[in-house]
Amino acid sequence: MKILLVEDRVGLPLIKMMEKWGYETQLAEDGETAWELLKTSPIDFLIADWNLPKLSGLDLVKRVRQLEKYKDLPILMISGRSQKEDIVTAVQAGIDNYIIKPFTALQLKEKMQQVIQGRDKDSPLKKELEQFVAGHEVLSSRKELEQFVAGHEAFSRREGTPFVIFGEPVDRLEELAEASRQTNAQCLVQAGKAIADLNSQYAQLRLGYTLLVNTNDIIRYVKAGSIRKRIGLIAVSIDCKGNVPLLARLLGANPDCDFPVVVVCDQLNDISGDQLTELESYGVRVLERQELSLEAWKAMLAKFASQYVNTGSSQEDGQTLFDGK
Repeated sequence: MKILLVEDRVGLPLIKMMEKWGYETQLAEDGETAWELLKTSPIDFLIADWNLPKLSGLDLVKRVRQLEKYKDLPILMISGRSQKEDIVTAVQAGIDNYIIKPFTALQLKEKMQQVIQGRDKDSPLKKELEQFVAGHEVLSSRKELEQFVAGHEAFSRREGTPFVIFGEPVDRLEELAEASRQTNAQCLVQAGKAIADLNSQYAQLRLGYTLLVNTNDIIRYVKAGSIRKRIGLIAVSIDCKGNVPLLARLLGANPDCDFPVVVVCDQLNDISGDQLTELESYGVRVLERQELSLEAWKAMLAKFASQYVNTGSSQEDGQTLFDGK
């Protein structure tokens, strides 16, 4: 077995150690040299440090995985980075295992043997790495959802700042985190990130958001002119409690409601043809959650953000959506 070691500091001692173990070895001291060797020489095992001159070990791994002949090449990464986020990044780039500096000769040998024995997709090592990445992604998603809910809870309509209204059937963290509402949660998280990005772009914007569970609650917000003029967007889930078509009709019929209104669903066939036609007749956009990426949310809010910062709201206080309760 021919091993290519890519290491710029302790390469020679490691090479000598691996040769004692019976491996044929070759040393490269930077990522670009290693890349040229990989393209021209047959290599059976790659060991690369993360931090390398010219081309990082991480970028080298990504390049290697793009080559058909090396799609199954065993790869071990060496690094002083010990954060879970770094390990997940390396696994997603295509490594088979990861060893954290400092390490002993025995630890290195064990890691190499694990990689060699673990190339089978059903191996315990493969499953362990997949579970590690999946667990990290779940934790990251949970944290992002917690941040979104915290933003909702921090919002106060009395502050006089612009905001977005989201209509969902639930507003509590534990309910949003349920597996059955995963797509709802992911969509809201992307919206929250878009709002954060716009606030970074326009320091004086201070765009907030609130999460309401009933269309009647949304109507109460819109009825007050002093609040209505600060609304940048209403995005309501088709399964929000109350009457979504009625809400759309009321908003579409009132000329003072000049903010975009979006009805969100998992799939368009979740909505009947008649209902879809009715919603669109009110000037309401109906979008699937998969369409609502971070960039899509930003695009919907960008015009409002720019206008609000430059001119402020042009609507007059005191106008109501309709008379009655």
